[in-house]
Amino acid sequence: MSYGTVATLVCYIVLICKTFVSITGDLIKVHMKVKTEETGKIFQLYTGHYHKKKESPDCTNINQPKCPWYQSDNDANVISRHYLEPGEWTTIEAVHRIAGDEWKDHGGTELYPKQCNHYQLRMRVAGGQNTPYWIDDMRVQKILPAAESLVPHDSVTSSGFIMNNIFEYSMSWWKIGDIMLAPIIEKDEDIQRDVMVIRGHNFIRDKVVLQNFKGREIPQEVYQYRFWLKVLDVSRPINFHILVRMRFHNNDLVNGPCDKEECVFDRRPFNQPVSSNGGVWQEFKTDVFDMFADDELGNYQDWDGYVKSMHWQLYSTDMEPLGTWKTAGFEALTVTVSISTLYLIVSYPDASNSLLLASIFDSRHPQLVQR
Repeated sequence: MSYGTVATLVCYIVLICKTFVSITGDLIKVHMKVKTEETGKIFQLYTGHYHKKKESPDCTNINQPKCPWYQSDNDANVISRHYLEPGEWTTIEAVHRIAGDEWKDHGGTELYPKQCNHYQLRMRVAGGQNTPYWIDDMRVQKILPAAESLVPHDSVTSSGFIMNNIFEYSMSWWKIGDIMLAPIIEKDEDIQRDVMVIRGHNFIRDKVVLQNFKGREIPQEVYQYRFWLKVLDVSRPINFHILVRMRFHNNDLVNGPCDKEECVFDRRPFNQPVSSNGGVWQEFKTDVFDMFADDELGNYQDWDGYVKSMHWQLYSTDMEPLGTWKTAGFEALTVTVSISTLYLIVSYPDASNSLLLASIFDSRHPQLVQR
């Protein structure tokens, strides 16, 4: 049994010490039990990656861009986040694919670690410095060597532009500004797999959960998603929102897309009240939305400047203090639009793209309600 008395406890993945080439793309499963006596604590499991080539003269903090410990801003290095009930052992099980975006520098170049301690498995309990916590029964298991994988080594389950869309890789790719406001992953008792959970603590209930999908979008494409929500412990509906936001650094303040250095463009494909409906899973669809097409301004790829970020944002408003909402995942639908006839066709993906979601809405789970 291990005992941590500092905010961050660092371990090394011994599997990678001999040769980094052999483990690129390996799929590992991390298992452990964690306990703390303090309240309001979130346990995060993540990786750290060091490379001298990330560093430049502009480096002011080792974790920032152009610095040796920099991590990509899409949270691809996050393995799991769990809320710790005080005084209880919490079992952590999470799957992680090694390499890919977590090994990339600020410019997107993948860099192999040079030494064993240059790639680390890290643990922290957020919510105050020097938080005591216990770790027991920790195991790291290779469940799929890269040589046996039929997909690229940096491939993660995705749908449309959303990565890790059904939380197969726990919290990887999903982020929030403050770890103490972060969502957590829990196994749902109805569908028996991991889902993302926002509990109704006042400091967390109406915060934004997001994913930065910059570079994975198709600029001229239109999109629609279906998704699943469960709302618990509320006496009135919550207002649930999905916001798609692009931030653009504008070099042309006269003829550019706006008269500021940073232009912000929004699409709001879902804004509506969602009731608990008896606490069952409910299926929803977003409105059809475009990827910031503009008849007057044209394609953002042709503007003078660059895209800083594109965020898929989820949040609720007006949820009661003890309320909870969960999401089981997101699936892109096939959308065909004919501008001349304004005719819209929406179809579900074929079975090969839906295998991982099948257990959510098949006949074994009649508690799911389609909206």
